[in-house]
Amino acid sequence: MAAEEPNDERRARWWVRLRRAFGIPDLVTDANAREVIAHRLAAKHPMNTLQLGEDVEIAKELVDSFLVVCSRGSADVALVAKDETAWVKNEPDPRRAVSGDVFEAHRIESNASIEAVMGMVDHLFGGVEKSVEHRPFEDATGRYF
Repeated sequence: MAAEEPNDERRARWWVRLRRAFGIPDLVTDANAREVIAHRLAAKHPMNTLQLGEDVEIAKELVDSFLVVCSRGSADVALVAKDETAWVKNEPDPRRAVSGDVFEAHRIESNASIEAVMGMVDHLFGGVEKSVEHRPFEDATGRYF
């Protein structure tokens, strides 16, 4: 599956799925939803080597990067072909695409911080994957069935 340019419609769909994977009601503003997701990620995967609050900022950047990568179609293979390793192995890893810019921008080098960031990325993807497993389809109004 080839990656494409980011697409607003795909981004919106991934954003709704991500919010719902974290149990955030649709009525919550996007800014507050992003904040909640970032705080949950930082709490679950603490980065003790950073200054206070920097882990939350990194988590916000990961959420943003996640949505860009997913809106390109780069993560589709993770949802539709998890067990089809014959052709999936040639696809770029969307988890690395999500984390790459953050590692570079923050010069994250300690093993503990690298593990925390990758834990956050896995948490983002894992949450959406579980959500899709339980309710893979939605109708035109966004209701899952």
